[in-house]
Amino acid sequence: MQSAAQVGTYELDGLLEGPLGPDPAAKARLADWVRIAQKAGYAFSLEVEGTGFSLLAEESPKQAPSVETDMSEPLRDLLQQLVQSFPPDIWGQLFSTVRSVQYSEGMATQTVYQIHGDGTVEAQQRVVDAATTKPAAPLTTKDKVRMAITGLVILLAIFGLSSFFIDWGDQISKGLQKIAPVDAEEVDVDLGHFAAYIEVEKKDVGGKGDRTLILTLKRREGFPTTEEARETMWRSTRSDPYHAALTAEAIVKGYAKFEVIGAPDKETGIAPVMLLVPVMLKELVGKETMEVRIPAGRALPPEIVRLVW
Repeated sequence: MQSAAQVGTYELDGLLEGPLGPDPAAKARLADWVRIAQKAGYAFSLEVEGTGFSLLAEESPKQAPSVETDMSEPLRDLLQQLVQSFPPDIWGQLFSTVRSVQYSEGMATQTVYQIHGDGTVEAQQRVVDAATTKPAAPLTTKDKVRMAITGLVILLAIFGLSSFFIDWGDQISKGLQKIAPVDAEEVDVDLGHFAAYIEVEKKDVGGKGDRTLILTLKRREGFPTTEEARETMWRSTRSDPYHAALTAEAIVKGYAKFEVIGAPDKETGIAPVMLLVPVMLKELVGKETMEVRIPAGRALPPEIVRLVW
């Protein structure tokens, strides 16, 4: 059994098909027509196969601008424009089974759109009885206020119950921190074992409200800038303690990374590593300074950035 249709809605079905003709722009013109029809409230999908095309009407019901608006006449005009866009020798080869149904109270207006050989489109209509339902009445201001109050009460109840399990103050604080700009002076830069070869010349951010930390690293006097110096450094540190050897290896290979570390967790005391940012130390071979950009993104602002192997 067919369900009742809502008053003020309309539906399309059927298709329009025919040859593309000799015009190479016909396909693009059809695609433009589909977009125009879509804006007017009529949804069609275009399919092109070989030298022919078809426009298939999408059958989902749609709401007319008002109950009194006749949606058949604008559609006839659009179809007429489409037909007229083809040369006259194509008109007689265009075939349409496009049909629309528009619902008013207790009735359905059925319209079929027939294409004639002279390039005209005729809309043939009949009105039949139909099971319909009235559209929902628009909400009054009083209804909207009542719904808002009810929603607020429910929200406060959920908030109150969840407060036993969730520290909302902490969650809100973290949320605000995730959108707050990064303060370069608040971030501690730990170069670790690399400090013997590199120093931080400058700490900055990308701009007002930016969440990107910009570090300018400068090579120290002991940083190897020649192939011979790197080879010497590599050989001389192979028997050094573990950390010194790994630091030298990173400098010789020209690659390290910054660990971006956030605030320690209140419960565990563990400071999370939120991000790893590559640092191409080989840039310091050819120039005295290099810039490293560390994006905070939507994470908490970093407390420490640590250079590691």
